[in-house]
Amino acid sequence: MNNRQFSQALRKLATVPSQVAPEVSRNIRKQIFKDFSAGTDPYGKPHKPLAESTKARGRHEPALLDTKRGRNSIRVFPMQGGGVAITVGTDYMWRHQMGAGPPARYFIPIGTLPKTYWAIWQKALDRQIKRHFGK
Repeated sequence: MNNRQFSQALRKLATVPSQVAPEVSRNIRKQIFKDFSAGTDPYGKPHKPLAESTKARGRHEPALLDTKRGRNSIRVFPMQGGGVAITVGTDYMWRHQMGAGPPARYFIPIGTLPKTYWAIWQKALDRQIKRHFGK
């Protein structure tokens, strides 16, 4: 590979994150929905069980899925430059995320990226790099 070919390859490689962000966004949203159905946070840790008083009001396990309104308000979308953003369209879901009032039931990663999200990124990046460079 000569210098010109190497330079062209590097330019192609720099575009890969923005090219995979739409696919990654869709798959992270699917993962969030799977986590809700399993009653776990993004790291696989189970959510705290519902309080007896909450069950007495007709709510059911797993938490946060009786109406699905909060879960369905979650948007995951690609950001310019190759990142992914997650937004929530209901105020009460943020109270659950932050543990402000009800017990914390994380549905968005805090701190480190979960292994499942890493795997989603890696799979998409590998596929796109293979598409660009073969092998």
